Amino acid sequence: MENVVSIYHGGTMERDEYGCVKFVAMQCEVVIFDEKPSFSELLARAREELHCHEDDEITVESILHLGSPLNIQRKMVPIRCAGQWEKYVRTVMNGHSPSVEVVVRRVGVDPNPRRFSRPMGQRAHFDPPVPEPVMDVDVAPTIPDAESAPNEVVGHGCRIVDDVADSPNEFLFTQNDSSKCLTGFYC
Repeated sequence: MENVVSIYHGGTMERDEYGCVKFVAMQCEVVIFDEKPSFSELLARAREELHCHEDDEITVESILHLGSPLNIQRKMVPIRCAGQWEKYVRTVMNGHSPSVEVVVRRVGVDPNPRRFSRPMGQRAHFDPPVPEPVMDVDVAPTIPDAESAPNEVVGHGCRIVDDVADSPNEFLFTQNDSSKCLTGFYC
C-alpha cells in the first residue's frame, strides 16, 4: 500500500542510546493518495498539514521499522530528494512492515538572528597587517634535474663506468653480490 502515507508532525522525538526513536505528543495524519505519491506531491501535502506556504522550507525524515515483529524499533532516515524517496518506498514495501511513514517539520528561521556582541564599552581590536619580508636576491641558483645529467658516473679518480643503469628502478649487481644470496653459506 504505497499510496497510503502516515505523516507525523508536531511534538518531539526521543532517541535512545541505539538511535531508535519514540514519538512524544506527535500528531499523525493518514493520507490516501490515488497512487504512490512523488516526492513533490508528498512535500505539497506535508506543507498543507503544517500550514506552510509554498516557499517555507520543511524537512522530511522517513521511518524505518527494524527488528522482529515482536520487537520493532524505529530508525529515522532523512529524505532530501526524489531519488531517496523512491529508494525508501521500495525498501519499505519489501520489508516485513510495508507502511510508508514520514515525520515532517518546518525549518525554523529566526527573524532576529543572535549575534555575538561585546560587553558594553569594549571596542573591537584589529591588528595591523603583517608587512611582507624584504628579500635581496639578485641571482637565483639553477639546479639541474637528474635527467639532464650525462649517463655516466664520475668518481673521485674521474674514471668512467660503462655499466650504468638505464632506468631509475634498475640496480646493478654483480654475480657474487650478497643481496642475491638466500643464506650466507654460498656467498
